[in-house]
Amino acid sequence: MSLLQIAVNERTPRLFPENGPPDAAVASALEATDGPVTFMVHGYKYAPGHSDACPFHGLFGAQDPAKKKRIRPWPNHLGSDGLLIGLGWQARGTPQTAYRRAAEAAIALAALIKLIHRHAPKRDQHVLAHSLGARVALQAFHYVPKKALSSMILLAAAEYRGSAEAALGSKGAQDVDVLHVTSGENGFFDFLFERVIPSPQRGDRAIGARDVGHAQTLLLDSPDALQALADLGYPIAPPSRRVCHWSVYLRPGVFKLYRALIRGELSHRTLVRALKSTVRALPSH
Repeated sequence: MSLLQIAVNERTPRLFPENGPPDAAVASALEATDGPVTFMVHGYKYAPGHSDACPFHGLFGAQDPAKKKRIRPWPNHLGSDGLLIGLGWQARGTPQTAYRRAAEAAIALAALIKLIHRHAPKRDQHVLAHSLGARVALQAFHYVPKKALSSMILLAAAEYRGSAEAALGSKGAQDVDVLHVTSGENGFFDFLFERVIPSPQRGDRAIGARDVGHAQTLLLDSPDALQALADLGYPIAPPSRRVCHWSVYLRPGVFKLYRALIRGELSHRTLVRALKSTVRALPSH
């Protein structure tokens, strides 16, 4: 596995901590690795270089940070295949500011996707994004060419339905397998999201547990869905609390599922077929 840390600076991707252009490092990493390219995108309150909230020293780091219950380093659990790229962006400040910056960070993510597509057009590219990072990922669809991305896994996405549908309807999203993983544990955070961040369109609602565009929804608090996953060989622990925004990557078993989808060991089509009769929308809040 090769791991690159890239920070967004004025909508531009820059190597962290060198702050130089990523082109040469990306080209070298692509030559040195086989397998998929996976982007990791964090959510609210992280910021590259921050003393307590730098994603590269925790979430996207190589070691478990001490006494950080909400952090499980993604690289350790995504495995050793391919190239991992941690994308850090300025997600601190007010929620409204972070929401705006997420759309700007999407431009940097798209630039990286296009850079890799030019260097290695046959390499599969995937995005794994949590919370407001899902907005970064979705908005990048507006700037990438068709067939540049293979799949996108959104974890407890913090985005409005209208914005998500517009992104999923763009050319860059065509033929991309999109999975939204959420749970009733996240319902309280969807409620807060709608109350602290004004919707771009009047009357719009957060994605929540509702289907949007061609994205498949996976509810991790659905006993039927968990049974279907177990039948496929991917058992995931049931919820252990009523409210949690991080269970989508902390819950035992989830990364085995994400790894399988990224590596192609489990096809999106097979997953959708297994979940088709089990996915049930949560009540509106």
